[in-house]
Amino acid sequence: MSPEKDKKVEAFVRLVLSLGVRNSRILLEFVEGTLKRKRQERHNARELRKLHAKNAKDRRAKLRRGFAVMDRARVREIASLGGQTSHVRGSAHQFSHEEAVAAGRKGGFAKAQRERVRPVRRTTG
Repeated sequence: MSPEKDKKVEAFVRLVLSLGVRNSRILLEFVEGTLKRKRQERHNARELRKLHAKNAKDRRAKLRRGFAVMDRARVREIASLGGQTSHVRGSAHQFSHEEAVAAGRKGGFAKAQRERVRPVRRTTG
């Protein structure tokens, strides 16, 4: 400890000893309570700083970027160019008749399932 702190500690000990046993206990409890309170305040301040930092990160993450900022017409234009390019390159998927039939059957089956389940949902609850 530094010499200044040593002097303060000595003065504090002299004060406690001069007060007597009962008063010194009250003083020590007061000091301990103050230290605990200060420790808790520092902890709360640290947690609050962490929370603010996390919220700031969340706000930054929600900023609109890329296609979200662009005009809808411009996004549609870019998507159209991508589709046209893939057809020119020959890498675009083209459904055969059988694939289209299977996809339609699958969609029809899913819709029928939803229709069948829906009345049961309405009656229960």
